[in-house]
Amino acid sequence: MNYEKFKTSWLRVFPALPELCEPAFKCSDGELILHDVFSKWISGFTSSDRTYFSDVFKVIRTRRFGPEISSLLSKLDPKLLREPAVSGLSCLYRTLKELETLGYDAFRGVRLAFDEVKPESVFDVGKLPPDLRYLADAAARYGKIRFDSQINEFVQSASEDQIEELSALGEKIRIQGDETKILEWCEISCATAPHEKDYIYNLLGLIDSI
Repeated sequence: MNYEKFKTSWLRVFPALPELCEPAFKCSDGELILHDVFSKWISGFTSSDRTYFSDVFKVIRTRRFGPEISSLLSKLDPKLLREPAVSGLSCLYRTLKELETLGYDAFRGVRLAFDEVKPESVFDVGKLPPDLRYLADAAARYGKIRFDSQINEFVQSASEDQIEELSALGEKIRIQGDETKILEWCEISCATAPHEKDYIYNLLGLIDSI
């Protein structure tokens, strides 16, 4: 999609946030929903890329756009969830949050700026679509396992019952053809259900490693 078409979508959905249109467009590649593609994209950032996005974060923080963005996304008409502007903004938020996770000082406070739910908060199954709520129990128990070192440690120490549980869940996802649906939900839920989205996303990564 070219910038002009994306801008049209952006002004239709987020007319009060024109400053974020261009950075959201930079994050609007549909392939970035895939974990390996997103990771490769982030790892390829140059110092100029990080400076660009740190400047974007400064705008969000100083103008207090975070709570407004979270509110807008939580109240969106469901018909607009597939708008390029929505996926672009969600991926922009994911990008800023990942840069914070990687430890860059310029991105400290991303989660606070967006009023994100704290990691210790209870997993809210009600934020998942009804047809994906079968993932909630496992996500609540295994969703904190994120980094490669944590995954390797879990795989080495997991019980047979845990391995069987996760393998069966992975098979259910495959048989029902739910992976694309899950990833699409994760893409549009960065600001509206960040805690639950992270746990579901981490669960998929863990299942893939079993």
